[in-house]
Amino acid sequence: MTDSEFGEIQTRTNARARGFTFRVSEGHLLVTVPQRWSERELAESIERMRPKLRNLMQRVAAKPYNQVERRIGWDFRIESECFTFRLKPDSTLQGRRCLLSKEHGHVTLCCPPDFDFMADGAQAWLVKVVEEQVRSYAKGMLPARLRALANEHRLPVDAVHINSARGRWGSCVKDLKHKSLANTTGYHINISLFVLLLPERLQRLVMLHELTHTLEMNHSPRFHAKLDAMLGGNEATLEKELKRFTTDIFAFAAQ
Repeated sequence: MTDSEFGEIQTRTNARARGFTFRVSEGHLLVTVPQRWSERELAESIERMRPKLRNLMQRVAAKPYNQVERRIGWDFRIESECFTFRLKPDSTLQGRRCLLSKEHGHVTLCCPPDFDFMADGAQAWLVKVVEEQVRSYAKGMLPARLRALANEHRLPVDAVHINSARGRWGSCVKDLKHKSLANTTGYHINISLFVLLLPERLQRLVMLHELTHTLEMNHSPRFHAKLDAMLGGNEATLEKELKRFTTDIFAFAAQ
């Protein structure tokens, strides 16, 4: 239907819907509707919510281009060197039941062909599924790689943890409480699960950066000189490349 203020309004039927749910998609209002509805009921709902819908349209229009339509649909996929994720319609599945298929770092989420990606809670659930799969593979791969680098450069580390940090790729903490224990160095390294999605050369940069903190707990010229030496003189180039990425699954999505 068409509204004098909002223009073309698109509708999408969901058998589980109990009323009208409004969203903005590609500059248009998108309404999830129940199986039984009428244009008159929808028009009345729009009229009641007009101020809120106007604000919604304005907020979305004000967002930077790269922040609009950040959502998961059939075309969402991640294709990194160490991990891939994609969605696939499967006509044998019923209702909203979905199944995960995993093989050697390749994950496929199979969903019913009529899966409603815009249903209430669907996007939050999908993001959680993707991030949990990344976390699982990160825990299986990254600690071993970091320890291999530590052994290669004879750098001390006690524990490696994979976390959900979004503000930084990693951190190095000196655990003074247990430093006095035998056979411990006190150094614990935390790595964000999103590091798994980086190219391997940038994974190495992040890990060596944190390992260098076991020698220099700062970012002094001595710190950078030691890190640069371990990176073959490429620290500045790799750091510049790393700035193109953010700790967000959508930063790695090939849409």
